[in-house]
Amino acid sequence: MPAALQEEYVLEHMAEVFSCLRSCNVALRWLLLHTAASHRKLRAAVASAAPPPDALLALLLDTALLEYEVRQPCAGRKCPGGTPPEKQARKFLEQGTPAA
Repeated sequence: MPAALQEEYVLEHMAEVFSCLRSCNVALRWLLLHTAASHRKLRAAVASAAPPPDALLALLLDTALLEYEVRQPCAGRKCPGGTPPEKQARKFLEQGTPAA
């Protein structure tokens, strides 16, 4: 897939891409936090189903890198709708994480 087509896809589907990235971040952070929970049974249940903490941390870093790369294609330029992607992303992320 040509880079221009990938950039176009990201620009057209920015809300969906950031929603997916947010969900990934939330799930990874939840797993990291609950593998260190003070409640022994909860910690054991989560640890038995979760990958090792170092793998979770690597996934979290990869997600952050992907988020950074997704924000870069039109950094400083106007995106469809007239709003730069940084402002679109910031506005989307400032909406907050939905209550679980």
